Amino acid sequence: KVKGIPSERQIETLRRGIMLEDGYKTAPAEIKFIEQTETNAWYELTLHEGHNQQIRKMFDAVGHSVVKLRRIAIGHLRDERMQRGEFRFLTPLEVRRFTRTPKPIDPNKIKVVKPKLEAKLKVSTKRRG
Repeated sequence: KVKGIPSERQIETLRRGIMLEDGYKTAPAEIKFIEQTETNAWYELTLHEGHNQQIRKMFDAVGHSVVKLRRIAIGHLRDERMQRGEFRFLTPLEVRRFTRTPKPIDPNKIKVVKPKLEAKLKVSTKRRG
């Protein structure tokens, strides 16, 4: 929930990514309009990275402060409508999914592609005139 009604141009600016006051450039974000009243608007944002207070800073940068914010997912974990202060333990599978490291790359299986030679330019020796 943000204070005021951002213009479509302001929302597009946020979707493309914006330079924050702290010098951090945000990655593009998915922003879906949910609803609005005379004084506020609700949006659902999907970030592919998370910087400290990023959503609040993004909307502040276009002149609309965040009034209410609720995280509904972190990676593969979805909100189960837990109340403030509640918690649950992760299952072993959830822990593995967060701590999984990518397989190391076998350098013998890397295919190196050589660039093609540029076509040679033909130079005419005939005189024009």
